[in-house]
Amino acid sequence: MIILPILFFVTAILYSSVGFGGGSTYLALLLIWEIPYYILPVIALGCNIIVVSGNSFNYIKAGNLNLKLLTPYLIGSVPMAFIGGTLEIEKNIFEILLFFVTVFVSPINEDNPLPRPFLFLKILLMLPLQNSILELRTPL
Repeated sequence: MIILPILFFVTAILYSSVGFGGGSTYLALLLIWEIPYYILPVIALGCNIIVVSGNSFNYIKAGNLNLKLLTPYLIGSVPMAFIGGTLEIEKNIFEILLFFVTVFVSPINEDNPLPRPFLFLKILLMLPLQNSILELRTPL
């Protein structure tokens, strides 16, 4: 279990270096370590807020904040995040959604700002979750 905080720290460093929070990777790590499903959002959200807050502080300090551009995103994202947070889904469905979102949201092309090691890390972390996809097979 001592390796989990180390992996969280490495995730935070890697993702914050490119301006992301790493929430999907935190969730994947927690699922692999079989942390109770009901506390996953709390842990992942807390870690994500810490990492993104540091990035946001640096962004504002550099003078890059444009409230006129940010406001529509806040107006749309805050209520939608609340609505999404109130939805209850089964663990198997959550694992499948996390797998597909994490692996397939990062296209492989030359214009992608996400470095290729991140895609490899995502795929590596998501492989154990493929069992959830196999569990949804209908019995013959």
